[in-house]
Amino acid sequence: MKIFRSKEKFLVYRSGLDRNVRNRGRIGFVATMGSLHAGHTALIKRSVRENAHTIVSIFVNPTQFAPHEDFASYPRDETGDLRLIRACGVQSVFIPRGEDIYPGNDKSVFIDHKELTGKYDGVVRPHFFSGGMTVIAKFFNIVRPDRAYFGKKDYQQLYLFRELVRALAYPIKIYGVATVRERTGLAMSSRNAYLAAAGDIEAAAYFYQLLLATKKHVFTSAVPLAATKVVTFFKNGLKRYPWFKLDYVAVVDRKTLVERKFVDCGRSVILAAVFFLDRRTAAVKVRLIDNIEL
Repeated sequence: MKIFRSKEKFLVYRSGLDRNVRNRGRIGFVATMGSLHAGHTALIKRSVRENAHTIVSIFVNPTQFAPHEDFASYPRDETGDLRLIRACGVQSVFIPRGEDIYPGNDKSVFIDHKELTGKYDGVVRPHFFSGGMTVIAKFFNIVRPDRAYFGKKDYQQLYLFRELVRALAYPIKIYGVATVRERTGLAMSSRNAYLAAAGDIEAAAYFYQLLLATKKHVFTSAVPLAATKVVTFFKNGLKRYPWFKLDYVAVVDRKTLVERKFVDCGRSVILAAVFFLDRRTAAVKVRLIDNIEL
């Protein structure tokens, strides 16, 4: 497995792939911010399985963090990450410097989606999606993959990356991969490292259990439900767990992410985010996001 820590050296290598790999198959790409877990390895293994060559990037993107967020303390474990990546059979890893992605530390130009970057997850995290779309566009320009793989846990992000490819006419196919979960049902995330106290993982898992209960409520209803009733059911259920504080919950169309007035099974998805509170002090420990298709 080859490891590249500068854009210049990676680009020389990448130009050689056009000659050596193109005749044998396609190039797959998995972008990560490190601190890898089984959710990441599911993406990587699928790319390895479906492509002749897989490139994985590790870059903690500063423009996806607001000033009050956890950029400095974001979990990092490059040694462990490289061990996991190598075990998946990856051919090359790109670990760029900040200068490679933001020359001269210039962060003045961003890609945005005027209708969606400020909704749902974007209300609390106004920098997240524009920062994410911008850095992915930069990686697409450098890596030039045929296929890229992203998790469905970040449903809004996955949608926006597909919109990015469509709007900028990238010749890249985006694949969404099913969410990988802890044994409790909690969606795997690098930020789960903040759930360090005894019982945290089990307590946080009630978030997904409530999404499952909400889905069951929809499917057992004798009549089509208004989205407001589904949202109310979820909110009322959340009140039973004092260690959660609601951020948002919405019933949206799977293909457009526009909020729906009524649930249309097969076309709708519930998006939700909650704050997990310290059960002693009530301070926010971590923000959790998840979704469930209806």
